[in-house]
Amino acid sequence: MRKKKVVQLVEDMGVGGLERNLALIVENLNPSLFDVSVWCLEEGGYIAHELQQKGFDVIHLNLPNYHNPVNILKLAKLLREHEVDILHTHEYFANTMGRLAAILAGTPKRFAHIQNSHWPAHVRKKRHYRIDKFLSWFCDHVIACSEMARKFQVEVEGLHPDKVVTVHNCTDLALYDPSEPHPGIREEFGFTSQNILIASIARLTRVKGHRFLIEAAPAILEEFPECRILIAGYGIERENLEKQVQELSLEERVLFLGTRHDIPNVLSSIDLFVQPTLIREGLPLAITEAMASGTAVVATDVGGVSEAVLHKKTGILVPPGDRNALADGILFLLRNPSFRHAMAMNGRQHCIEQYGSKTMIGKIEALYGAELLAG
Repeated sequence: MRKKKVVQLVEDMGVGGLERNLALIVENLNPSLFDVSVWCLEEGGYIAHELQQKGFDVIHLNLPNYHNPVNILKLAKLLREHEVDILHTHEYFANTMGRLAAILAGTPKRFAHIQNSHWPAHVRKKRHYRIDKFLSWFCDHVIACSEMARKFQVEVEGLHPDKVVTVHNCTDLALYDPSEPHPGIREEFGFTSQNILIASIARLTRVKGHRFLIEAAPAILEEFPECRILIAGYGIERENLEKQVQELSLEERVLFLGTRHDIPNVLSSIDLFVQPTLIREGLPLAITEAMASGTAVVATDVGGVSEAVLHKKTGILVPPGDRNALADGILFLLRNPSFRHAMAMNGRQHCIEQYGSKTMIGKIEALYGAELLAG
């Protein structure tokens, strides 16, 4: 039996949790059963380039607008020409355009992957929900990255429960093994062993809540002046966040690292990871990566975060948008290093048991029908 042709369809492949999760899928699907390609609707990006360097097939389609029916027809033609057996789409733009094209092309198997547990009204209109619900009947399954994301699809978008399955975002545990430390970033930035490093890794957008971490910084630094807060990522909020840091005279204590392509290196060097998101989280890959690296986590209780961060067992959960609660959660762990270490080890174990990439790949291959192919 020939290998099944699988296309992972995505808008682009820049730096982000969705893209890293997609790369994990591409790199780990059974190559004896599946011939995998990545198709980028708009453009590639850093992770697309990484995959190409590793020998994977990545195609840039330059089809940036699904409102143009011609683009949908072009995509359908490509699906037919490449004899695609399985189309696996990621997030709303690709999910919509991909499923419409797959219907026209007669692609046998179709899966839509969802990474969010909530959409604000100004982002998603009623028509978007109607489109999602309609297209769900023309795909085998909608894959939700967390139970909270699955609940949103069923209860808010109105999808049939049998259509939506949970496959948690996962992490390549080998990359984040604390027993194999990476070269540290302390020397890079001149930090000493006395500095306590707190890091947040995410796109610099308002929804990620970095401003509340900065607002919490004075209370943290008053008690632990040796702390340094590292903010890694890129985005449109950087200028506003830098201005906020200047207004609080924290330029020497809060550092913006920009885009980092050595996340294991960063996580292996820090003492505490903070995720202060305000709304709309599926299951942040940065959190499971921090847990896998043996780093304690303080995070806001939004979306599927509580499925990974078990309060006072694998980390601390605090309400979103509350700088005082965020500061209290961070200070609690800084004051109690033995408890912080215990939670870090619990988090690592929880990640091994629930969020290893083998678990995710096994579930996706089962959905694709790997058992039938292997038999």
